Amino acid sequence: MAKFLMHNRLFIRVGATIAFTLGLLVIIWVLSYLLLPQGLVKISFTASLIPSSPFTIAAQIFGLNLLLGAFGLMLMNQWHDAGGLALGYYIHFLRSAVFHGLLRGTNSFAFPYNSQAELIFGFFKVGLWETLAFCLICAATAAFAAFPVSSAEGIRAFFTILAKPQQIKRDVFIAFIVGVLMLGFSAIMEALNIING
Repeated sequence: MAKFLMHNRLFIRVGATIAFTLGLLVIIWVLSYLLLPQGLVKISFTASLIPSSPFTIAAQIFGLNLLLGAFGLMLMNQWHDAGGLALGYYIHFLRSAVFHGLLRGTNSFAFPYNSQAELIFGFFKVGLWETLAFCLICAATAAFAAFPVSSAEGIRAFFTILAKPQQIKRDVFIAFIVGVLMLGFSAIMEALNIING
């Protein structure tokens, strides 16, 4: 699998990332639904957003996803493990497949869905866009993984990329921007979902 996740062609990296993420997400979702109690992992952050306007909610969600998600993946993808796999993939799969699958399978949202059908519809309305955005961002920035875990050079490389984005290959840059735009769309959809229930 690492061969496809770290392939030289972006299209193959993106396809492998999406396939592996969605496959693992579905497995974790189904297993946690069957084996774990509902509401196991209660997330109450979104409950604190309700008094806010939809714009404020969307901006907060987008800001968190951009800073902790997109730039976090980009930073971690400066390094690779002993097998050559970019470290950002570990974060991505843990967050977008394992944790997200656990949340969905146990219906552990601040405002739980009333049925599994609503939960599935909610995923296609909101969760899918965020998941695909992080797949794009992680697969695109995996190309930056030039340093072993033991090296501190990745931090310097990360800030060099931020300072000189023109160094980034065009297809990687476009995939990253499309991922960020999808995060924005996802944040709007999530804000509307929170407001409208």
